[in-house]
Amino acid sequence: MNKPTKHGKTSTTCRPYVRAVILDTSGFTFSMTLSSCFQSS
Repeated sequence: MNKPTKHGKTSTTCRPYVRAVILDTSGFTFSMTLSSCFQSS
C-alpha cells in the first residue's frame, strides 16, 4: 500500500494530526479520518 521510502514521512504526518484531534474534541471522528487519508498518501 505505502512505499517503504514514504513510510518514514507517513509517521511524521500522522503525529501532528493526532495533536489536532485532542484540540478538536467536536471533530474527533473527522480528524481520525483525515489522519488515515494522510497515511495512504
